[in-house]
Amino acid sequence: MSSVASVLAASALAAGLIKGFTGFGGALVMAPLFTLVLSPRETLGVVVAVNVATAWQLFAQSWRTMQRAVVLPMALACALATPIGVAAIVLVAPTLGRRMIGFAVLASGLALLSGWQRRGTPRLLDTLVVGAVGGILNGLAGIGGPPAALWLLAGRDGASRDRAGLIVYVALTQAAAAAVAALVGALDINALQRALWLAPLYVTGTYAGAHLFNLAPERIVRIAAIALIVGLGGVAALR
Repeated sequence: MSSVASVLAASALAAGLIKGFTGFGGALVMAPLFTLVLSPRETLGVVVAVNVATAWQLFAQSWRTMQRAVVLPMALACALATPIGVAAIVLVAPTLGRRMIGFAVLASGLALLSGWQRRGTPRLLDTLVVGAVGGILNGLAGIGGPPAALWLLAGRDGASRDRAGLIVYVALTQAAAAAVAALVGALDINALQRALWLAPLYVTGTYAGAHLFNLAPERIVRIAAIALIVGLGGVAALR
């Protein structure tokens, strides 16, 4: 196995583990690691292809327990704003694109690490703004989950409902990212071929992470996952 393939394989497996435990974060792990061996445009295509191929893995069971009044409007706003992020990553130079991805991942991780809590029922307008910000990040590198994660985790609905909402949100918004990426040529045959052999590794990691969710102390593993995301974003941003 080549060094490029080794990095992609290890990244996909680790990303699945994080996604299975938290309900999101797979793309946050893949995007900065993939940029070590791929261009930003290639990274977008492969991340989106892998996510679309695997996003429905835990969808059915999550749909029944999620907060629909929050998740569905947020996903719609994310889908509508996704082309903005795709335009940015397609138009800028590769080096700047890598740093944009890195800083986006780093900022997302720091926001999650802050532990901010919102009060009361979220207003629809605020939820739509959060979704739009996620859409820009979604188009940038398929990493639209952090704003939604921050918004959901900042409430008091419980870990199971938060995780279910994130799983559904990621599934819906990755479909939007795939459509836009295909239109700009990022979701090409090379991205699909890579996703074909990376998807089973991602699925394996996701099942392992879901099992870990039921066994491990949630707070400890979640903090470790967010710290990993912060570290990966810092590496990508400073390259």
